[in-house]
Amino acid sequence: MIRNILLDCDPGIDDVLAILFALNEPEINLLGISIVAGNARVDDGVRNALSVLELIDREDIPVVQGASQPFSGRLITSALVHGENGLANIQLPRPRMSPVSMNSSDFLNEKLNEFSGDVDLVATGPLTNVARLLKKHPDSLRHVNRLIIMGGAIDVPGNITPFAEYNFFADVIAADACIRTEVPTILVPLDVTTSFLFTSKDLQEVLGKKTKINNFIERLIKFYIGFERRFYHLDGCFLHDPLAIAAASDVSLFETKAEKLHVNTVHPLTRGALFRRKSVVKTIDTCFRVKKDVFLKRFKKSLMNY
Repeated sequence: MIRNILLDCDPGIDDVLAILFALNEPEINLLGISIVAGNARVDDGVRNALSVLELIDREDIPVVQGASQPFSGRLITSALVHGENGLANIQLPRPRMSPVSMNSSDFLNEKLNEFSGDVDLVATGPLTNVARLLKKHPDSLRHVNRLIIMGGAIDVPGNITPFAEYNFFADVIAADACIRTEVPTILVPLDVTTSFLFTSKDLQEVLGKKTKINNFIERLIKFYIGFERRFYHLDGCFLHDPLAIAAASDVSLFETKAEKLHVNTVHPLTRGALFRRKSVVKTIDTCFRVKKDVFLKRFKKSLMNY
């Protein structure tokens, strides 16, 4: 079954890997990409998305610029993890393409209306753009088939504080709005994304003939693994955002539980943390385990096809 998706992201190495995965995943039809500030500043994120799409000859995918700042607090980028430009400090040619001349809320609303009931909204960055969409176009909710969110940490430590995952921490107001909104929601938290590594050995398996795209993928992932090696002595990286694409493509790859979750927006120590709360009405299909070998086979195949 073909899944139409809109991807809201903050490219970012693993966001770029998610884009590459989506565009070579047979079950995915990527309708467009909206960019939010997060791993990189929003203008860098837009340039990264456009440059990568040109590199792989997919100029048909529209890109739109979204929020440059969170609803509250200051923007915290991830230069240490993703490089100063969000793209492992790789300098791709300046894109010839331009972003769509609309704001992200109107763009997403237009696409959701066009594919009403047959489109998933996949968010792999801070949830600012999605929350702005819900605020400006509340009727857009009825057109979303599923909201798929990569974010949060429940039974594992966070990756920006001991309690919080980066996307939720970066804009807690937006995360709270999206977790509470009445749309069927799949959550892909750190509980599943940090359960295995994409290793240096895995990388070598996808590197075949030398091409400019192959070289780019190698440099991108080596930078990502380099961060994990320097700070955590791990020979691999986590595939956070590609796993959100996998959930959109085939959620049966995951073991899920229906959870009632609350985002802490108040207490500074646990800001952005996710807690189970019985009083919450909405239940969220939350991914806790994945068929790692099946997923990795599909992910590697997608990269090999470039």
